[in-house]
Amino acid sequence: MLLVRSRLGLRSGLLALALGAAALSAPVHADGGVPTVPVGTGPISLAVNPTTNRVYVANALSNSVSVIDGTTNTVTATVSVPLPPGFGGGVDISGVAVDPSTNRVYVANRSTSRVTVIDGTTNSITATVAVSGSPLHLAVSPTTSRVYVTNDGTDSVTVIDETSNTIVGSVAVGAHPLDVAVNPSTSRVYVTNALSNSVSVIDATSSSIVGTVPVGLSPYDVAVNPSTNRVYVSNYDSNSVSVIDAATNSISATVAVGSSPAGVAVNATTNRIYVANAGSGSVTVIDGSTSGIASTATVGVSPHAVGVNPTTNRVYVANNSDNTVSVLEAAPPDTTPPTARPTQSPAANAAGWNTADVIVTWNWSDNPGGSGIDPANCTSSSTSSGEGTLALAATCKDLAGNTGHASYTVKVDKTRPSTTATPVPGTLLSGSPLITVTGTATVKDAAGQTLGTQSFTCFDTQGLKLTLTATDSNG
Repeated sequence: MLLVRSRLGLRSGLLALALGAAALSAPVHADGGVPTVPVGTGPISLAVNPTTNRVYVANALSNSVSVIDGTTNTVTATVSVPLPPGFGGGVDISGVAVDPSTNRVYVANRSTSRVTVIDGTTNSITATVAVSGSPLHLAVSPTTSRVYVTNDGTDSVTVIDETSNTIVGSVAVGAHPLDVAVNPSTSRVYVTNALSNSVSVIDATSSSIVGTVPVGLSPYDVAVNPSTNRVYVSNYDSNSVSVIDAATNSISATVAVGSSPAGVAVNATTNRIYVANAGSGSVTVIDGSTSGIASTATVGVSPHAVGVNPTTNRVYVANNSDNTVSVLEAAPPDTTPPTARPTQSPAANAAGWNTADVIVTWNWSDNPGGSGIDPANCTSSSTSSGEGTLALAATCKDLAGNTGHASYTVKVDKTRPSTTATPVPGTLLSGSPLITVTGTATVKDAAGQTLGTQSFTCFDTQGLKLTLTATDSNG
């Protein structure tokens, strides 16, 4: 097992060779046509401001923050976060977070035990807040104007007031707290304890622990969907994601993903979860409604962080070992149910009737770009039963769980008609001479049923005619 406590340093050591492409700002494309943006050296964390459409990338070995314009996928600024006097050098930056409501960016400086505050409008440093231990990652609660910082070494979470840039609280958590996420709807804060294999649940109102949830091995990152009240935890050494039901603080699902899952992000609008697999160079997309894998995308080398802009539906992935950020155009979720194109056998006659039971084949199909139908949950054919105007119904589910409904009407008449004659054959009308006319008539109903050849006798008395009426069982 790779000890998480030394993981940042280990990753940094692998990045001693800087890539020449890191000085470029124009987007290039990785394999498969995924656009990538060159950033600083050793990108380890990123944050997205959907209000300004800016992406902030923490470069661990450059001690800088790259600012990406989400419209053009280009770096528009690089904010240097230098070490204070007395520090010879080394890895300092480890995490970044943004408050969209204030347009402030917060950077965790692990070696110098501080949090740097950047004005997102001017891209300038406006404040520095000293914290305890080695701050690794941060999360912002826009509703309470609080910043939560995980501190390695002291196994605690520091609470910073955004307005005054002062520390207003500290909460003891598990061993080696790595990442933190906030649910502003419930005032709950979730912290991954990498060496305790657990998630601490903090009540933001009282700054107290209200729960501890066991998860997989070496929990790395954590993200929250406020809409569903679900928490997603990447387990670095279990190759899985734990899904926590925040209402009960219990595991509701465990999803197998790629190798060494690190970063995780949620798009609450589409209920999609994105997992950066550091060991397999990919991003796994999880459908939050089913906890199933929706797709997998290939990105750069050693992706460690991921962020989502729900407004543009773009996903950003920090590739730690090739100094780039991959930009994925996230496919919208499949919310369209399958549709049917029913056909019947045998075909109806010209009047629209059949004389025997009808088999309807439904011929289901999903929408273009959809997940595809699930044959095991689709009615393939239906057979009519009885007579008259009959309505047949069927359903079909696609792989995204959408259910399509279809109906089809058939007309079936299996009974031959009966006949009556008026006047009754052989009846002599009063006062009329008898003129007898004999003949035959062939009687059919609308369904084509033939009664047969009917004999009749007609009395023509001053224009009076015999009427032959045929009536089938359906009137």
